[in-house]
Amino acid sequence: MASNDGAERRHQRELVRAGYAFTLLLTDPDDAFGLPEWPRYFGHAHPAHSTTSHPDATFTTEDFVEWERGIAEARARGPFVCSLLYFVVSGDIPAP
Repeated sequence: MASNDGAERRHQRELVRAGYAFTLLLTDPDDAFGLPEWPRYFGHAHPAHSTTSHPDATFTTEDFVEWERGIAEARARGPFVCSLLYFVVSGDIPAP
């Protein structure tokens, strides 16, 4: 964990308490905005980063298999936690 993890958590709690943010906590990977498919989507959208034939490859076939195994395991017996912090913002657009 980062050395400033405690400060980040305190800051998050303060924003939520003040009404400027709220936390969404998901425990089912299928509710997590397509998370189970992210690596394969990224691989298809950015093929240069999804094959070991590219020198800067970030995903391999084995990576996809391992990711999907982990998601399946999280579905079956957990644990899975995805926490998102949403900020509440507002503003005005000045008249031209």
